[in-house]
Amino acid sequence: MKNKALGVFVGLAIGDAYGAKHEGGVLERLYWKFVSKTSDGKIRYTDDTEMSIALARSLIKEGGLNLNNLALEFANGVTSHRGYGQGARKVLKKIRKGVDWKAASTSIYPSGSYGNGSAMRTPLLAVHFNKVSDEKFREIVDSCSSITHTHHFALEGARLIGFCVRFALNNDSNEKILEALLNESESNLYKDKLTIAKTYIENNQEVDKDTVAASLGNGIIAQESVVTAIYYALRFRELPLMDMLDAIYMLGGDTDTIGSMAGSIWGAFNGYEKIEPDVANQVEYIEGIKDYAEGLI
Repeated sequence: MKNKALGVFVGLAIGDAYGAKHEGGVLERLYWKFVSKTSDGKIRYTDDTEMSIALARSLIKEGGLNLNNLALEFANGVTSHRGYGQGARKVLKKIRKGVDWKAASTSIYPSGSYGNGSAMRTPLLAVHFNKVSDEKFREIVDSCSSITHTHHFALEGARLIGFCVRFALNNDSNEKILEALLNESESNLYKDKLTIAKTYIENNQEVDKDTVAASLGNGIIAQESVVTAIYYALRFRELPLMDMLDAIYMLGGDTDTIGSMAGSIWGAFNGYEKIEPDVANQVEYIEGIKDYAEGLI
């Protein structure tokens, strides 16, 4: 389990950090051109990895999921040049100032955020709670998501990524995983996209990036990125990590978060031992990330 736990978190961090410079439009890419390296020359990770570190820290310190502590870890863990969205930054700022996290979240997103931020964090829950029942895992994912994301599309997307990592940790077949995720999905939107991904995988199609972006999505909301990440992780599960990530980065859009979700699933399949050391060692704080991964077991 240690090898796979390391694979999940390191895969997440690599997908995130390497993907940041490919994200968004011209202005975003220009911004990351200037801030993409730390003072010691490492590749800077984004808010995706930073919030995942906060989640790991809270889970380890509290011995499980403590939402009040986790909200504070999220809020107090914010650092500069991570690419937080305006909404998330406002929510975390309110929490840092003492506003209850439930009130802080609904004040910014009255109907709930449906971004992909909660889905991006669930791989660590799959590692830490790998022995709980499916029913309990759903409850844990929904609770963890609720600090920042309460819209049903965000919750459903988080569950799909979480369960995909659980299945990957067990080395389940692509066919079994996709059938299980279709059963897990609730909305026609996710079911339709999973069905499309299933067709691509079953037919062993080399689907071009424009078709993937049009049919599965490449955006910042959960319903336009979650199934995309799952598709790439399953398609490239037996190929090198960077082959998968290069294909994702060619998509454009929310490359860092799609890369982080897919990277975590790939890592669950293959473990840390299959990740090229030179690739991992270029990411900032990678030794600390590995320590947190071990602490989640």
